[in-house]
Amino acid sequence: MKLIQRKDLHIEDIRTDEYWNRLRIFSILGKEDYESKLRTHYIIRQSLYTKTTVLNICKGCKINDWKELPLDDLYEVSNRTYIVDNIPIYTFLKLSSIYSDIFLKLRDWKYLNRDSSYFVRIPTEVCEHMEIRKEYENIQLESIRNYWSVAKRKGSDYKELALSLLPLGIQHRAVLSTTLNSNIELTNSLLCSDMVLDNQLGDMFENLLKTDMEVTPDCTKRLTTKKILEYLKDCVSENQSFDFDNSELFKFEYITDMVEQVFTNFEMLINPLGSKDELEFDYEDQLSIGKIIKKGDIGHLGFQKGSALSGFLPLTDIFEILVNNYTIYIPLLSDFINIDKELERKDSQCYLLPESIKKYPELKKDMNKDLMDTYTNIKSWRKKSKEHMSDEMSKEFTRYLLPLSHMTKFNMYLDIKDIFNLKNSNLNYSEQWNKLFFQKDPLFKK
Repeated sequence: MKLIQRKDLHIEDIRTDEYWNRLRIFSILGKEDYESKLRTHYIIRQSLYTKTTVLNICKGCKINDWKELPLDDLYEVSNRTYIVDNIPIYTFLKLSSIYSDIFLKLRDWKYLNRDSSYFVRIPTEVCEHMEIRKEYENIQLESIRNYWSVAKRKGSDYKELALSLLPLGIQHRAVLSTTLNSNIELTNSLLCSDMVLDNQLGDMFENLLKTDMEVTPDCTKRLTTKKILEYLKDCVSENQSFDFDNSELFKFEYITDMVEQVFTNFEMLINPLGSKDELEFDYEDQLSIGKIIKKGDIGHLGFQKGSALSGFLPLTDIFEILVNNYTIYIPLLSDFINIDKELERKDSQCYLLPESIKKYPELKKDMNKDLMDTYTNIKSWRKKSKEHMSDEMSKEFTRYLLPLSHMTKFNMYLDIKDIFNLKNSNLNYSEQWNKLFFQKDPLFKK
């Protein structure tokens, strides 16, 4: 890992020497004066909406460029701003779901490079078995080829539809802006994660923070979550119940029992498709779990507002919800998800394509075949990989193989303002959600 300070460009540049992840972070250094902020905004915009490398953007940054920025182009950034090259889409989704107070934006999809589409590989330290690593890479490469075979067609519809085929291990550029306290919390979370890529990213942020202060990893939040899960495994049904026929229906309710909602979030990590039997907990269970929570925070598992919208969505739609900064809990993005139970369904039931695919019956047929083949290969690789690498590492790299069309369970927490914003949004399911809101309360009549 190499950290370079470029005082002439007002940046710090840190990159890994690891071929398997190719991570690189640029920390934008600047004062609190207005001119420095304009310069930061210019670098962000150029990083998100051009093909230019970050280094060349900073080298070519001229004062007249940022002074001419229109005011409506300014971002709400904090005093620590980073541009992260080659962040996996899975990691971007994970951080977006946990840290809704952090400015996090992904580079426009159209700048995904066909000739250098990087994806997270498996380091030999994690798995020495070459055939397992090669099979993993073949699944990634096949998914990327499937993506480009659709995206290269003329028409904006095709590019949007093609996203459903992209694997979560594909790497892209993102901008992250945060306060010092949130930066420390983020670094802690990454360093304490079970995921080897998170640890690598955490090491890089830790090195960048060292120029200002020392960071001592604190894994209390993680240990608290783990202890509660271990306790609840005796209370939660071992069997799942997945009603695929009704998986496109949503549920909207006011939260009247905060404790039950927290228990439900934990239950979703154990049975991500739904439990066969209802979770039952008594007075003693609440006392025991309360004692555990007193010793540490449970983080986003405890996030709540006045109401909850829940159901199943493909990650393509969850991505749009996160971009709009709604509070949403997605078990799949937790280190503690039971990935085998997440995949405990027919291949054809693991994903959901956009409604617009109906206009292209031949393409729909081809994409369905590609995705079912992908899931067959993912499940087979997961089974074999556990024999040659740790279960945790196998679980991590299995998730990088999942496509963006993967359908997974969510809980979205809403207040009055959120509901009215959703009513006026262009999100794919807003009409369906509007009906649920109005059925619950006439206040939400369209």
